[in-house]
Amino acid sequence: MWARIWAIALNTFREAVRNKVLAILVLFAVALMAFSLVLGQLSLHEEVRIIKDLGLAGISLFGVVIALFLGVNLLSKELDRKTVYAIIPKPLHRWEFLLGKYLGLVVTMTALVVLMSLVLAAFLAVQGGGHGVTMVRAEVLIWLELLLLMAVAMLFSSFSSPWLS
Repeated sequence: MWARIWAIALNTFREAVRNKVLAILVLFAVALMAFSLVLGQLSLHEEVRIIKDLGLAGISLFGVVIALFLGVNLLSKELDRKTVYAIIPKPLHRWEFLLGKYLGLVVTMTALVVLMSLVLAAFLAVQGGGHGVTMVRAEVLIWLELLLLMAVAMLFSSFSSPWLS
């Protein structure tokens, strides 16, 4: 059972990573963090605070956009390409299919949040600020928020069209 779920999750992860829109959104998030270096120079002795605030805001903002984009388009792409019709007759329950899809999105979102957090930590190191426990807690809470948002997006995409979701 878990082998089937993880096979679907791995396939979902590969499909999400190949998405060009995802790469563009991650580049925008990194550009926002790089712009925070410039804005930090304009503030009076608050460079590290500006970088932390804009970095976390960038992770959250672009994470929400990515979570909604992936969660809404995931099932509709399967139905449009009719690949779900080849999977459903297999000895696979619907809940296994949906759980595999969600776990693939969880792995994708985890990789993206870790990547953006590492970029933020690098920018903080350049500026001389620390990436302490508080920052890690904030990033974990942002990650949990994004996982919940993806679950809700998948819920609505399961019974409505992508335009209504």
